[in-house]
Amino acid sequence: ANQSKRSPDDAYVLSQSPASSTTIENRVTNNVSQLHPPINVLVHWMGTTGDALPFLGIANAIARRGHLVKLFGNGHFRPLVEKLGLPFFDLITKEQYQQRLKERANALDLESLKLNSKYVVEDLRSVHQSILDHHLPGRTVVVAQSYLLGSRIAQEELGFPLATVHLYPMLIRSLRTAPWWIPRPLVRLGYRLIDGIIDAAVAGPVNELRSQRGLP
Repeated sequence: ANQSKRSPDDAYVLSQSPASSTTIENRVTNNVSQLHPPINVLVHWMGTTGDALPFLGIANAIARRGHLVKLFGNGHFRPLVEKLGLPFFDLITKEQYQQRLKERANALDLESLKLNSKYVVEDLRSVHQSILDHHLPGRTVVVAQSYLLGSRIAQEELGFPLATVHLYPMLIRSLRTAPWWIPRPLVRLGYRLIDGIIDAAVAGPVNELRSQRGLP
């Protein structure tokens, strides 16, 4: 009866949980843990379910190998993370997440771009500070969503390995993959306009934090 009430998200997380590991995998994990000190892996993401599930899968796969994994995201997904048995820290609250969903519900393309830029700025310092708080020198690796720029600033400051995860193909620009009927100069112009909108919102706060941390 209880299984009939589980959401698809629950089913995914439960299927990926450490309890579902095979005996062989557990033996491999134990051997790896004995040979090498566990790595402190900080996994950061924001967004909706489509953003959360890939990062939960990454985090769980790393945890199965015997490493220390901590997740940082929005509080809406805390129940899913807790089913994995991994530590979780809010970057924004469940209520803040719901407010963002409302703001984006009726936003057109240009408005949505401006809102996303605003969220990048809002999350900048919380992501950066969370890494400073949980960083272990020489033992830390950070996995972060591409637009969480606080992770990149922290990486420049502390020098740990950083894996940037691109979930959306649109973030990887290409003139070749643009529709053939759009002139390439027009595609370039479109990219410049997008950059201008983002820079207008993001560049100032990013440069301010960099300056405060002694970065160029």
